[in-house]
Amino acid sequence: MPETIYLVAPAGHPNFGDEFIVSAWLRELYRRRPHARVILDCHSPGIASILHANVHPHLTVTDTLWHLGLKCADEDEVVEALKNTYSKPLLTTGLNLAKTADIVHVIGGGWLNDTWPHHLKVLAAAASLNATYKVMTGQGFIPGDEIKDQLDKWLQHFDHVGVRDEPSEALFANLAHVERGLDDAWLAASDPAAVHGLGWGNADARERDFVVIAQSDLLGIEVDELARRIIRQLKHLGATGDDVAYVECIPEYDHKVLDLLREFDPELMEHVRVVAF
Repeated sequence: MPETIYLVAPAGHPNFGDEFIVSAWLRELYRRRPHARVILDCHSPGIASILHANVHPHLTVTDTLWHLGLKCADEDEVVEALKNTYSKPLLTTGLNLAKTADIVHVIGGGWLNDTWPHHLKVLAAAASLNATYKVMTGQGFIPGDEIKDQLDKWLQHFDHVGVRDEPSEALFANLAHVERGLDDAWLAASDPAAVHGLGWGNADARERDFVVIAQSDLLGIEVDELARRIIRQLKHLGATGDDVAYVECIPEYDHKVLDLLREFDPELMEHVRVVAF
């Protein structure tokens, strides 16, 4: 009987980095485990199922563990619900499906840290599944001082934890199975669909010397200030519009920045190549 691989990730926002990582893992699993049943548990399964359609032939997308986190007051209630799935009747079928997983894989990124402490309930659910093997890869736990003790508790339930940076590794130096590795995005670098590991972008945009990615949602400054800083930096570097590509990584948020860039410096932005999400 084919194995069941249960992926847990913050997919479906959409956010370019999160979706890129999920796509990379689905492609890799299709290459290595073409007959496995793959379940992607994420917060927005409707959007994610469209974004990642046909990447793996045996993919099921759900929000079971994320929904469980919303329904439970704390991590202890999450664990109890997994012991008695009928205590959450709307999630019983999904929880029973999750408990069939042979492998549980918490996919990387920067979603388990002090910025989103409520995600610990999702981690607690993944950690409490009785799978043969449980792994985390490409994790970024910084900033993590506030939830370190809770993270420590759940990390001990995994067979292997890979982190993407030195501060995350140092935060859990006490745990031997926490090891410094790479960001999960590098998994796609050798994909034959990518040209020289540069990704699945538009060729004309990829050939430009300057690529702007404006993540405006977490910077703590106003959008117009971000736009002005980008313009100043591009001019400082001697960039011209016909040598700049602007990548929309988070729809709506990034377009607000783009609109302001065009307003503040229409001459610079006139020939910028915009790559839509």
